[in-house]
Amino acid sequence: MKTTIPYNVISTGNDSTITFFDPAGSGSKTLSSAHPNYARVRDCLLSGDGSSYADLAVLVDTKTHIAQSLSKLSDHISYDGTNLLWDGDVINNALARHMLRLLKDDDQRYVALVHFMERLAKNPSQVSRVHLWTWLESEDFTITPDGLILGYKGVQNVEDNLSMRSGVEPVYVNGVAHIGHIPNPAGATVEIPRSYVQTDRNVACSVGLHVGTWDYANGFGRKLLRVLVDPADVVSVPKDSGCAKMRVSRYVVLDASEKKVVTPIFDYVGPFDDDDDEDYCSDCGAVVEECVCDSTCSECGENVDDCECL
Repeated sequence: MKTTIPYNVISTGNDSTITFFDPAGSGSKTLSSAHPNYARVRDCLLSGDGSSYADLAVLVDTKTHIAQSLSKLSDHISYDGTNLLWDGDVINNALARHMLRLLKDDDQRYVALVHFMERLAKNPSQVSRVHLWTWLESEDFTITPDGLILGYKGVQNVEDNLSMRSGVEPVYVNGVAHIGHIPNPAGATVEIPRSYVQTDRNVACSVGLHVGTWDYANGFGRKLLRVLVDPADVVSVPKDSGCAKMRVSRYVVLDASEKKVVTPIFDYVGPFDDDDDEDYCSDCGAVVEECVCDSTCSECGENVDDCECL
């Protein structure tokens, strides 16, 4: 059955505007081609798919549409028209600001917030979750579409991006243990056993992998790295330095960049993988399947098939 919703389309150059009217005479809705749901509303009107005026009006009202979509995306998240809630409780102001930024720009990438909240819920420590909010409140933070936090790390200006400070605890880079100054090559997963990380936020300098805001990290090292942190891996946020850094048990190195990312969502597809089951060679650090250590002669360095030492 064809829809009977009256509408008109006005095109000016590369822009178009659609206005459709309530058959009952209660009002009308207008949206431009810049609206994220423009194509969907246009197709419904042109095809006469049976959508009601109320159905299409919800798509035009971004806030209402986002609230309903969030309810469908997560059992934990709801929207009461004013606040974003997690299991009925109003979320921290940092996330509220994020949502407001997205709403203001008519940006439909709100799903990133859903992923972030779900990851945060997996953090085994309630105290750690509270600490993370403190760090996020220090500035308008940035996350990736899959809910990871974009942070920064100051390192030495050398090829392997060695850490500024050294420790005595083992830190694993792609599965290979390191002690002292830790290498941070692009694409590497850097981690330390969570039990080693200092949980007391009143202790200023202690054990843990440190990630900071851009302002903090930019003044700490010789080179600035962008890193990804899963909210589940945040352990504590020290009170020193204005809560501008956090101790984590794992992060992934993206790249070196002196520029601060100011958008709420950083659309970067990185190497982060929670289900990484790869085994790494303890000698060369390569994936075991690609490792050639066992096929290399320890005397001359040639492949054992070509070696004449024996």
